[in-house]
Amino acid sequence: MALEAVYCLGHCSQGPIAEVDGVLRTRVSLDESEDLFSSTETLTHEPETLVEEQTRLIFGRYGISQPLDLEDYLNDGGFGPIPDAELIIQEIRTAKLRGRGGAGFPAHIKWKTVADQRADQKFIVCNADEGDSGTFADRMIMEGDPFLLIDGMRIAAKAVGAKQGYVYLRSEYPKAAEVFGEALSIAKANDILGDQFNIELFIGAGAYICGE
Repeated sequence: MALEAVYCLGHCSQGPIAEVDGVLRTRVSLDESEDLFSSTETLTHEPETLVEEQTRLIFGRYGISQPLDLEDYLNDGGFGPIPDAELIIQEIRTAKLRGRGGAGFPAHIKWKTVADQRADQKFIVCNADEGDSGTFADRMIMEGDPFLLIDGMRIAAKAVGAKQGYVYLRSEYPKAAEVFGEALSIAKANDILGDQFNIELFIGAGAYICGE
């Protein structure tokens, strides 16, 4: 058994918080710490089948691979050749990809709109701040599979003709900033990012609107 400090678990209003064997416990006191560890052995529940029936795409490598192992990511097909912009947008259209926000607006229309604009400089912005309760997907990706986010931004940049990308992250997630910042350094050192397309991590206040 190991006891160690952790980064923000995303439920600041319910602290102190402890995560034991993947189970999140809130409002923990020192008096109940021993019971907290021992009680996990008696937890019983019916097996969950929802996740088993799904094909994990975004989180397919999460918890399995080493987040900062570039060779591992390359072996899984990451950072491969990027198709032409028109083909990328067509694939997005065929897949019927929609944003999780914005009333489910088709992603290919947004990308095509940017691609058709004439401009000396275009940008890709990833707002990784999550203000809704219980939403931590962006943080988990940046901590557990940061190269995937970089790869996705490279593809989006090729599709719309952008040469600069920005990722906005709240300062309350220092672990995500640390891991993603290191991933950016590795990508730049291996010429994955550079003159053709580069990404900058911007740390700010903890609100989604700040990323906007």
